[in-house]
Amino acid sequence: MNMFKHVLILCSLSALAAARAPADTVVLKNGDRVSGTGCSVSGGTVTIATDYAKIVTLDLGAVEKLTFDRPVKVILTDGREKEQAELSSSDPDFGRIQAVNPPPPKAWSLDAGAGFSLSQGNSDTQDVNLQLTAVRFIEESYRLTGHGEYYWGKVKNTVTDEYDKTSDRGALWLQGDLFVIKNGYLYGRSEGSYDKIKKITRRLDNGLGLGYEIYRSASACLDAELGASYIDTKYDDDTKDHGIFLRLGEKGELALSDIVALVESVSYKPKGKDWRDYLLNAEAGVKVSLTTELYLKLSVVDAYDSTPPEGTKRNDVSLISFLGVSL
Repeated sequence: MNMFKHVLILCSLSALAAARAPADTVVLKNGDRVSGTGCSVSGGTVTIATDYAKIVTLDLGAVEKLTFDRPVKVILTDGREKEQAELSSSDPDFGRIQAVNPPPPKAWSLDAGAGFSLSQGNSDTQDVNLQLTAVRFIEESYRLTGHGEYYWGKVKNTVTDEYDKTSDRGALWLQGDLFVIKNGYLYGRSEGSYDKIKKITRRLDNGLGLGYEIYRSASACLDAELGASYIDTKYDDDTKDHGIFLRLGEKGELALSDIVALVESVSYKPKGKDWRDYLLNAEAGVKVSLTTELYLKLSVVDAYDSTPPEGTKRNDVSLISFLGVSL
């Protein structure tokens, strides 16, 4: 009976020790070993949780080998993905590691920004801009994006002593993406907008198309979309313009450092019956991170309409700055 008790105690202690044993191990080139749980790699940094020092961070360049308790996702800089339980510096792909064991994407992401400028004296002006973008991820195959923006501004006329509007426009759009291959997706998009300065009472834009994530890395991304839209525009004088337009779009971002990134986007919509009738929107800007969530953005936005309403110009160029937060 005593022998049975001893065996039972030893088995229980062994099971307890196994349950508490660290799951992942980092072996450094100098021979040191760090064991723990939740080992991951991002941006050239290895992170692992230990019992004695909580979170430990190490340079991936100093690592000889990584072992995990199970196969984990490995993302390479050339876009390839694979699952492995062990990674060695002798592996040809080790130097191409972008991320290892990344956290699952957040179900929701939110990005909001606001800008305001005021001047008084020789000139009396006020300008406000608001932007909000929400993204909802549903499993790995569906993505829903909503975006809203509003711009308003006025300047005081020194002759009449009254204010004249310099900007009064807004837009709201919703897009759903269905990923049918790894980086490719089908999309449906619906947008409504207005611009009182350009005498547009409302513009409805509904379309379908294809999208592809051309390039993804820790420091850069580039996406492209191709589709068709039915655009219906009503002007202040109650005249209307409608038709089917081709839609070509792209957007990209390039991180110059941990703080500064360049952003850009272009959308070109020629009318199906007459390609000389088109809409072109482009943006180029700089995004500066102030904290992990707070950032400052400065952009140049160009909105071009080849057939504008009578009394308005084809081209609108705006310099926009705002303070934003990403959640």
